[in-house]
Amino acid sequence: MPYVGTETMRFAPRTVLIGHSMIIIRQATAGLIPSMVAIEKAIYGFVPWDNNAFEVELRHKRRLYLVAQDKENGQVLGFAGLSINDYEADSHVTNIGVLPSFQRQGLGSKLFDILMMVSRKCGMKTMSLEVRRSNIEAQSLYERLGFMKTRLRRHYYVDNGEDAYEMSLVLRGEQENHDGRQINSGI
Repeated sequence: MPYVGTETMRFAPRTVLIGHSMIIIRQATAGLIPSMVAIEKAIYGFVPWDNNAFEVELRHKRRLYLVAQDKENGQVLGFAGLSINDYEADSHVTNIGVLPSFQRQGLGSKLFDILMMVSRKCGMKTMSLEVRRSNIEAQSLYERLGFMKTRLRRHYYVDNGEDAYEMSLVLRGEQENHDGRQINSGI
């Protein structure tokens, strides 16, 4: 029988340099949900996940939500969510978002590096996600990280019926990230 984790996911804060900014990546709390929702609105022009959806996710033991905050002023610049499926040894990226003014600076990649590290530490073998068929920029990022398109899901998004690609990544050894470089451990 596969290991089934029952412990609540925990993440120790860490500081990283993105561009010229010191960023603190920490576990999301209910008090940060309005900032996460505001990022969604800035990205999409609407709110796919409302406060209640994030509250439910944050209470789930096998979910981990991270926020990236500017160390100087505390502004939330991005967030990412992960769902651990112990039975299938798959970690699923539930949500990721970076403020448009901070995109293409490495923050999304850094959040993914951390999600991959967490996934490996939890014994996951694969990582999966869905992405809008029209979101070419996100697909490009995911492909650079090593994800491959595995399936087209017709009419996946309820807001407009858009199709989604399912993408999957086979997680490598604990000390490698998507391009084989060594990464720091220590969650």
